Amino acid sequence: MTARAAALWRALARGWWLVAVILTVLYPLGAFLFHGRIFQHVDKEAVGNSLGIAAAATAAALPVGFLLAWLSECRRWRGRGLTELACWLVFLLPSYLLTLGWQTLIERPQWMHTAVADAFFGIGGIVSLLALKGVPFACFAGRATLRAMGAEWDEVAAVFDVGRVRAAAIAARALLPAAAASAVVVFAESIQEFGIPATLGARIHLHVMPYDIYTRLATTPADFSGAAGLSVQLAAIAVAAATVHIALHLRFGATLIGARHRARHPVCPRRGVAAAGWLSAAATLVLGFVIPIASLMHQAFGSEPQVPVPWSSVASSLVYALLGAGLTLAIVMAMLRGGGASRSIPWVTIAMEGFSLAGMAVPGVVLGAAYVFAFNRGPVVLYGTPLLLVIAYSSAVMPMLVRLLRAPLEQIHVALDEAAVVHVADPGRRLLDIALPLRAGPLLWAGFMAFATMVFELPISELLAPPGRTPLAVSIVNLMQGMNDTAAARLGLAGVAVVGLLGAGLVGLASRRLTGVLQPGVGA
Repeated sequence: MTARAAALWRALARGWWLVAVILTVLYPLGAFLFHGRIFQHVDKEAVGNSLGIAAAATAAALPVGFLLAWLSECRRWRGRGLTELACWLVFLLPSYLLTLGWQTLIERPQWMHTAVADAFFGIGGIVSLLALKGVPFACFAGRATLRAMGAEWDEVAAVFDVGRVRAAAIAARALLPAAAASAVVVFAESIQEFGIPATLGARIHLHVMPYDIYTRLATTPADFSGAAGLSVQLAAIAVAAATVHIALHLRFGATLIGARHRARHPVCPRRGVAAAGWLSAAATLVLGFVIPIASLMHQAFGSEPQVPVPWSSVASSLVYALLGAGLTLAIVMAMLRGGGASRSIPWVTIAMEGFSLAGMAVPGVVLGAAYVFAFNRGPVVLYGTPLLLVIAYSSAVMPMLVRLLRAPLEQIHVALDEAAVVHVADPGRRLLDIALPLRAGPLLWAGFMAFATMVFELPISELLAPPGRTPLAVSIVNLMQGMNDTAAARLGLAGVAVVGLLGAGLVGLASRRLTGVLQPGVGA
């Protein structure tokens, strides 16, 4: 074999992830989104409803989420731990389980025929639930930007004694990038949300873009052209929101982080502001997690289900999620390794960054619809098989894992791997004793995030569920739409319990094994 051929084979071995991305992401999306006369199908009602609901949910979630972010990052506030707990629990609770919990509560006799029930089973209820799910996104996005701010703005206002009004204007100008980033993230997540429109929205026959895409594909025959047109519009809105987010960071990056960046020394907030923060964090936790879970438990154990509970769907989703998480980690590790080895080639880094950002902007329902269209015909027919569902799970979560793993893995110096190659000849031992312990923390965290996301994933599961092996999310939504709330509550609680126990046990055991047993051997 010539040197040129050997170099080509090494390049192909390193770049197999690029082939996987092209076949599993670019090919189905391109084949679907550019199918037929996509720009002649404009559903004004669905587009208008989606934009209005997303804007209202953003307006409701932004003040609460940004206040919690500001108190956590810019003030010495004791409620930071409660904020972390509330945001993560609400973030991890699937939206359709949040809807089911509140729905079973409102359907009780003392609430059913009241103004509260009339408001809940309408646009007001959808906006409220979307706002609850948007608070964590607003808080996370705001904290990420506020963490980069220094103390210059506060010091300038104090030194020049500009007065309270002028100082408030300067503070508002300094906080504008973080608030705008939070608003854009909440808006993008709200307009892509599928679980709440598929449950509460379907009950009131509300036309919104994500659920209308699904209904167009669920008809016989499937309306691929109409679904493609609506998907292009939804993806365009999501990409526009992501573009605004990127533009804000590029525009204000030099302002937030500069050569004379000074560390911030947080001060205690005023009592009124601190009380508002405590109230916001407690309300987010109670309304977004405690009440829905308590309502689900009361519904699950208060009466017997009218239909059998499909417990097998829990096992099916666990298997799908384990396979999907493993496949995703393998591709992402190869992608980051190839990108790290090719830092001298600018287009590799640009392509990887563009893929992660564009992939996160593509809604799950659009990706699922693309898989239905691309793999329901030749040359490769995979529709209706568990393999296609696992590949779709992996493609949907891959951009998120690229963003999560890129920074921590790039901090591991390449000299450590080079030293391992020199001193350890066995590749298996090199992997187990050196490579995995160095990357154990980020890999376990990202793997668990991917696993939990895939277990409760709904839009892709609805479109690609294989016959006879129904995923957990599809079973829960089917039971909800059939008014079998008790069976749906039992199934949802079982899924939450199993994922929590398995995830905590797996992460704890693997972390101890990799970092507590193998790590000392590296130093020796």
